[in-house]
Amino acid sequence: MFFDTNGFESNPISIFLLQKPMTKNSLQRRRATISSLGIITAIAFSLIQSVPYATAMHDDDVPTWSSGSQTYYCTWSLGYVDNQYVDSCNDFDDAADTWNSVSSSTWNLTYNVFGLWVQSDPLGSDGPWAETVVRYTGSPGTITSADITFNNDKTFGSGANPSGAGDFKTVSIHEQGHLLHLEHNTSSSSVMYYSLPANTIRTIDSHDEDAIQGLY
Repeated sequence: MFFDTNGFESNPISIFLLQKPMTKNSLQRRRATISSLGIITAIAFSLIQSVPYATAMHDDDVPTWSSGSQTYYCTWSLGYVDNQYVDSCNDFDDAADTWNSVSSSTWNLTYNVFGLWVQSDPLGSDGPWAETVVRYTGSPGTITSADITFNNDKTFGSGANPSGAGDFKTVSIHEQGHLLHLEHNTSSSSVMYYSLPANTIRTIDSHDEDAIQGLY
């Protein structure tokens, strides 16, 4: 997840990527969070610990998906008007293509009729643009499911100049990075940088490419 420096209203949309159902006691959860002061933490059960940067994810010591090929499904959300829904689903798909295009990586996220669902969820006007929760079993772990939630207390835009809003595609690329289990890094050119001001568009850079190539 990452934060902006402003509080806006937004169109509601939450995205859930599910591989298979798991019982509650068999799951571990990691939630990347960050405050306006730039303090990065991760939560696994109730334990708070430091989070490695994305550029450090080059080993076999972090949870990953059992397969580099996953599917998602984008569906209409109550209260989310049709043209905005279509734009957001298209932007999310374009974001997936951005990660899919990284050379020497086996990751491939594609559209299917099962896997990803859309609904509203407020995270607060002072909260992040979006949040990703990854669930995994074992050690270092196999990811079993992940939830991507877009904050309906924010304003999202689409296109070359998302005036006064968070660029939905940029936020989607960032949150899909967390879906891959990449963490925040300190390179302001990276889409995995921990903050995103309004009216800002980013895409993956060499730090992000190195990170995904190290995992998939």
